[in-house]
Amino acid sequence: MSLLKFLLAMTIDMKAEVERAQSRSTELELMIHHRQPLPLKGNRQMLIAGYWALMVDLHRSVLLLLKPDINLCGGGFALARPMIEALLRVHLVAMGTDEQVERIRTDEFRTDFKGAAEQIDQLFALDFFAKTFDKRVREALHSYTHSGAMQVARRFDGNNISPSHKPEEKFDIVRMCTLAFAMGTVIITASLGFEPEHTRANEICAEYTQRPA
Repeated sequence: MSLLKFLLAMTIDMKAEVERAQSRSTELELMIHHRQPLPLKGNRQMLIAGYWALMVDLHRSVLLLLKPDINLCGGGFALARPMIEALLRVHLVAMGTDEQVERIRTDEFRTDFKGAAEQIDQLFALDFFAKTFDKRVREALHSYTHSGAMQVARRFDGNNISPSHKPEEKFDIVRMCTLAFAMGTVIITASLGFEPEHTRANEICAEYTQRPA
């Protein structure tokens, strides 16, 4: 382990990071729940709302599994890819063609992580997802979700069967999934015309695009 990584691991407070993410998650959820019943019209808004609701469950699950007193990191890491894929689908339903929406609705769509990540960066004026989801990261997320070699490798600490997920990896999963949920909330609030909630969701996005000092 390099000195920089060692120092980072020593300074990460996972309990505080998970608690902060849970606080933001609750705030984002209430933006929509306080507006129910929702004024949903047509397939696009129904799909956006459905995927956003799925993201609620996925995000809560990731945070629960990565709490230090639970530490079921295999499950938490496995849910990172479905969380990001839900965001990409929300984006495509909101901004894509009618053909793309229909393919998503009929479950015939297959996600292009690289292309969709670049589109999300353009939508949010970021330089984040296209760099974050390079080939190495996409393969890692796939491996964690589908019980691949990277998931199995994290089952050992030397010759002992014990989780060996690094603190910085857990930290990054929490922040990435929280940012994804905030972005999904930006999209659904824009689609439904909820302007105050849209503004606040954007503020939370900005908070999570910067790594804390």
